[in-house]
Amino acid sequence: MDIAILINNAGVNDRNYFRNEKIEEIMEMSIVNTYSYAFLAHRLLPLMKKRSKRSLLLTIASIITTSPAAFDGIYASTKAFEQYQFES
Repeated sequence: MDIAILINNAGVNDRNYFRNEKIEEIMEMSIVNTYSYAFLAHRLLPLMKKRSKRSLLLTIASIITTSPAAFDGIYASTKAFEQYQFES
């Protein structure tokens, strides 16, 4: 498999106060917004590094990672994970 570009841009959000979130919604948001990013990068980066040409991993997080958000605490924290995971 020859992969030149991986664009990570998955995300789900349920605008709600944390106290009103159902645990299933928190888990779904966490899985989609963090696990999918890490899983794809972990699986595909070794293949991308083997290419004789350059490759690109582009991660699109959210501006919400820069400040607290009353209705978006879980979403903001998962997007911060994405940002910091791929900056490291």
